[in-house]
Amino acid sequence: EGVQRQYMDTSGSDPIPVAITNEFDCVVVCVPAPDALAINGVVDSLSEENQRILRGVKYDSRVVEAHFYHPRLRSSLSAAFGARMELNVEEEEIGLHLISLQDLKQAVPPTDESIEGLPCAVVVHGLVNSHDIPPGAVDELLARLTKADKQAIAASKITVKRINWTPTSQMIMPMEAIVADPPTNPRFQHLSGRIQLASDAKSCSEEDQDNSNVFVLGDFMTQSSFLGCVASADAAIILYLTKFY
Repeated sequence: EGVQRQYMDTSGSDPIPVAITNEFDCVVVCVPAPDALAINGVVDSLSEENQRILRGVKYDSRVVEAHFYHPRLRSSLSAAFGARMELNVEEEEIGLHLISLQDLKQAVPPTDESIEGLPCAVVVHGLVNSHDIPPGAVDELLARLTKADKQAIAASKITVKRINWTPTSQMIMPMEAIVADPPTNPRFQHLSGRIQLASDAKSCSEEDQDNSNVFVLGDFMTQSSFLGCVASADAAIILYLTKFY
């Protein structure tokens, strides 16, 4: 109630911070686990043990790029990946760690008419703790995978989008590596606490789930993998439906 949030208006050439004050049923903030403690009120709402867990979660850093190619490469890329969504390449000489084919991650068959004429995309991760992907490295890797000419691959490229995942990228120390004996009941799926509201003078113990209004969820609870993504997303949806519907 009366919650103030600030966001960046990116519609113009320069991002502008904009503050809004309103009442919300639920406010969702997506940040790396340790950064959750920087949100106003969160530290005071969580127990010391929960704060220790969040501070203990660790990430590596890397550069990620999405490369978009002409649709004519879709069939050869699909054949090269087969049923695999991603390949761990660990090519130090060309500075690449991982490559994934986005059609497969979105469960889109290469013959699906809905993607006919659309660019095909691959996402690549640079080496851990490296802040650059060498020019031409992705084209060289795709040329190897598809047994095509590197220049032909490069000529098919439409655009590149770059993400600097620094200092937080893949999780290397999740909660399960911090807590020696984590609980096995549903509370393992999230951390909870309470921010006192102007209209509510009630105090809330850590065990009082019904009065909690701050919930911290994410992959840090489990592991950095597709299984971790699914488990944490499932927990978030169940919690949201339970608390707000």
